[in-house]
Amino acid sequence: MRKTIICIFIFIFIIIDFIRIHDVNHCSLSPNNIIKHNEICSYNNYVYSNMINILEFKKLNNHKILEIGAGEGCSTNYFINTLNLNNINYNYHISEIDDIYFNKLENIQNTKLIRSSWEKINEKYDIIISTTFSSINRNNYLKFKSLCNKHTFIITILSAFKLYKINEFNFNIIYKKKISLFFYIFILKI
Repeated sequence: MRKTIICIFIFIFIIIDFIRIHDVNHCSLSPNNIIKHNEICSYNNYVYSNMINILEFKKLNNHKILEIGAGEGCSTNYFINTLNLNNINYNYHISEIDDIYFNKLENIQNTKLIRSSWEKINEKYDIIISTTFSSINRNNYLKFKSLCNKHTFIITILSAFKLYKINEFNFNIIYKKKISLFFYIFILKI
């Protein structure tokens, strides 16, 4: 009985931590999204503001930005609004392969949509944003690296269970912030 209560307590604690950084008003609880995208709901503005506000943008520069897997565009809208409010010059590219999401992203202003995997892009970026870093693996790391110049910042979210990816690919940690019990925001460099 005591073990059951402890397990229930831990489960509730994990759920509360998950809800704290996710937008539960914007859930996508369809079986298709859960199975195909491993997605229950998107991150919330607390997470997005932590991601974008940790970079010090130079207003005179034109920043070339790639967002990998924008999903429904919640993060994209937040990032673009923040850049516009701060008069930051940018070229914002979105790599999205899912038609369901791509159709939703077409309405976002000031972006260039790339209807393919980031692995097929042959450009270099100043900033790469990925709210999920799980798509980088041993087979495509060199391609990911080719998207970066020597000054590229990579902004990502990692769960405590995926921190090994930073060491596995020798990323340099420029900034690390714990945003919940199990999630961290990182700025990385190759």
